[in-house]
Amino acid sequence: MVSPDFLASDFVHCVELPDLLQAAENEHATIMWVPIGYALVNSTRIKCKNGKEICINDYQAVCDPKKPLQEMSVPERAKTYIKLCENIKYCFGIT
Repeated sequence: MVSPDFLASDFVHCVELPDLLQAAENEHATIMWVPIGYALVNSTRIKCKNGKEICINDYQAVCDPKKPLQEMSVPERAKTYIKLCENIKYCFGIT
């Protein structure tokens, strides 16, 4: 769940995302992100532990970042949550 506050967080930049991005690079972990509100996902760079810089936008969002959750109706948000759950189930091989 990506928001401006998420991208501005020192904890996210220094602890949380470097580990996740490194796992995506080394272990082929899947990163699924959902835009909660409008955020600088195209220009905010996060440094992996190997020094490589990556944008969140380099990974496929569950929904269009140009229409984040805050802009969606309740039924549209429900569809996005279902899509996210289906993607998670697919990644874990759950039918």
